[in-house]
Order: sequence, then C-alpha cells, then structure tokens
Amino acid sequence: MTASLIGIPGASFTTTGAVAGRNSALIGASITTSLSEHLALSLNLDGEISASGSRLGGAAQIRVSF
Repeated sequence: MTASLIGIPGASFTTTGAVAGRNSALIGASITTSLSEHLALSLNLDGEISASGSRLGGAAQIRVSF
C-alpha cells in the first residue's frame, strides 16, 4: 500500500501488511449494555487464530448522554 499526507505533497510512503495464514480464523465479539438511562458500556474483542500464532485485541467504551 502506498499512502501520502495531504499537507505534504510528494512525501509518500509504502508499507507491506502482514499476510493472513491460509488456515486461519478471524473471530470477533461485541456486547453493549445500558447501565442507566444516560450511561452505556460496550466491550469489543477481535482476534485471529492460526497454526503459526495468534493475536487478540479488545476495547472498552463508556458512553454518557445528557
């Protein structure tokens, strides 16, 4: 992939991403709950499992509305 920044013409860069294994599985899960009328909690989990390794990532979010 080649990308560049709008504010700096001519300053492009190229990067190569990781290739997913042929026998791999992508997993994901998400849950959201309302703690009150103005407060919600969300949890997200993403991962990849393969014979050569695995990766796992997650995020939590608190949403307050008023």
